[in-house]
Formats: sequence, C-alpha cells, structure tokens
Amino acid sequence: IYGKTKAIAEKIVLDAGGVALRPVTAFGRSSRVRPDLLAHTLAQAGLAKIHLKIFEPEAIRPFIHVTDLAEAIRFALRHAINMQGNAYNVGSEEGTLTKLQLVQKIAALTDLTFEIDDNSADPDNRSYRVSFERIETLGFKTRLPFQHALEDTVNWLRSVGAEQAITA
Repeated sequence: IYGKTKAIAEKIVLDAGGVALRPVTAFGRSSRVRPDLLAHTLAQAGLAKIHLKIFEPEAIRPFIHVTDLAEAIRFALRHAINMQGNAYNVGSEEGTLTKLQLVQKIAALTDLTFEIDDNSADPDNRSYRVSFERIETLGFKTRLPFQHALEDTVNWLRSVGAEQAITA
C-alpha cells in the first residue's frame, strides 16, 4: 500500500509541474531514534555489545545522512524551476554499500561482532543500486563524507543511550 500510494502521489505532483525527490534510506540524528533503520540497528547492536548473524552480506543498500537529505530539499527549493516535472533519486555512490561493508564500518566504531548467516534471506529482497546522475548533473552532491556520517550517528546514539532500547 505504501509503495502504491507513494507512486500515485508522485505522479500527481509531477503532473502538476512539481518536483519529486526519491531519497534513499536516511539515517542520523532525529527527535526520536528510528530502530528500524539498518544503520541504526547495527550501531545500536554494537553499542549494546551484541553479536549478530548477518544474512545476504552482498546485498546493496544506499544510504544518506539526514543532513545531506535536508540539503537536497534546500537544493530542490532553490532549483525548482529547472527541476520541475521530474523525479530525482537522492543519495550518493559513496553511500551505496553492501550490508557487509556497512557492518564492517560500524563494527570498527562500536563493539559489534558478527558472523555471516548463509541460511537466511531478506523477505523484502532489499538489494538495489540507483543512479543519482539526474540530480548530480544539476549540481547537487552530498557533502558529508559517509564515514563521518556514521561516526556522527554512532556518537549520537551513544549520547542518547539508544543501545538500551535494543537490549530491553
């Protein structure tokens, strides 16, 4: 239902001459912790010193830090006339990683330990790569280096005690 209604709403916006942004998975500081986001889940597990089994380690997942997503929205507002009537994927090649790459980066920042589980699969089949060329051609690029974005997120989760939520 979510995907269908989102596609319908996007068509309405584009038909009216608006701009549609299609952000990849956002992560980072917010007014409340989103424990359902992969980057947050892994960071919380690492902060709580949990050992995880990682399935589909080669699945590709694109991410964007909330700061860069906010910049993309500002960019779209400033360039709306040039962007109108089109949809734009928002993210970066640097933020497109395999699950294993993300796990390794977070393990280096936390006490996360893991093993690969070759016997399980993602029921949602989430492995995808998207092109950011359309918005990059207009001049938008994410600014926050991905490693810094992860460090900021881990430090934020540590400061709010988010690892407690995963062990409760």
